[in-house]
Amino acid sequence: GLTPSTDDFLAGVMITLYYQLVMNQEKDQEVLNFLTQLNAQCQGRTTKVSEEMIKHASKGKVSECYRHLIRSIYFETNTEFEESIRHVLKHGASSGSDFLLGVYSMNRMRLNNAKRRQS
Repeated sequence: GLTPSTDDFLAGVMITLYYQLVMNQEKDQEVLNFLTQLNAQCQGRTTKVSEEMIKHASKGKVSECYRHLIRSIYFETNTEFEESIRHVLKHGASSGSDFLLGVYSMNRMRLNNAKRRQS
């Protein structure tokens, strides 16, 4: 089964992919299918609470403090970025940091891919 850290990490990856679609104002069916398949693969392999979190993340829904952080990354908001990070880090024993690692890792992959395409 998935560990709680992996669940939070995956939620960070999934919400990053979802917001990439929102930012680009497109419906990339391949990415949407990937999110749906990832959600399906996780079902029955973790706790019910984590299953729900992953299901919602696959549809672009996360808890309020996570949403504020994501919005501060992708959109201009009145929310301070560093304040959002501190708030997320307070979430659970390690849930917030695991989620942040997922967001960071997915964005790092996106940036590396963009750099390769420009070369």
